[in-house]
Amino acid sequence: MKSKKSSDEWQELVGKFNKSGLSIADFSRQNNMNISTFTYWVKKINTSNKEVAKLVKLPISKQPSSTPILISVDGIKVEIASNIPIEKIIKIISVIRGSV
Repeated sequence: MKSKKSSDEWQELVGKFNKSGLSIADFSRQNNMNISTFTYWVKKINTSNKEVAKLVKLPISKQPSSTPILISVDGIKVEIASNIPIEKIIKIISVIRGSV
């Protein structure tokens, strides 16, 4: 008569299987288990062990709307936010000039 395994025993076996690198068929054969039964427990346990994604509500900061600035250098047009510091705008223009 076959002994019935508890869910804790199945959990332990599936954990060993997951670390073994073997196929379900090979692991079942090595441990004298029915392949169909073991497949059922592998799917059941591995599915229940997956983490559930949680949605988190994030506050949205209200930034004052600004009119974008359009920079055109040597036929290349770049639109940037108007609140970018002038140093960065100068760097953007120099990069555009260097790429042409």
